[in-house]
Amino acid sequence: MLFIIIVLAILVALILFRMLPVLIIALVLIVANIPTKSHADGKKEHKEACITLLGGSFYNTILESICPFDGDVAAKFKVLYTKGNCSKLVSKKEFDSLAKDVLLDTKKRANEMGIPDFCEGNKEAYFDILKGGG
Repeated sequence: MLFIIIVLAILVALILFRMLPVLIIALVLIVANIPTKSHADGKKEHKEACITLLGGSFYNTILESICPFDGDVAAKFKVLYTKGNCSKLVSKKEFDSLAKDVLLDTKKRANEMGIPDFCEGNKEAYFDILKGGG
């Protein structure tokens, strides 16, 4: 659970600091699983990348449902998740838990900020993904 919260915090920080396109490129390289460490270490990094991609997919699905964003960024995350064979690494329990955590966290932040400000705060990072990272 702590790992999921850390992943969400990192994802939010990257979005706020406009670094998400860089993250996506790094994740693609990790998910490609270029062996640079032991098999166990590589598998752990691969799974962590998969969880981050999944979180990005969930987050952008919610974002696209409440903000006037139609770039289908969530689908780009889903494609990377699928191409990375992530469903073999992420259990249903982890999948469901992450979905719930992202939904609750995103709704909380959107409600605290107000939908217009929440959308405006995510707009630049969202469209940066379309331009360079996805």
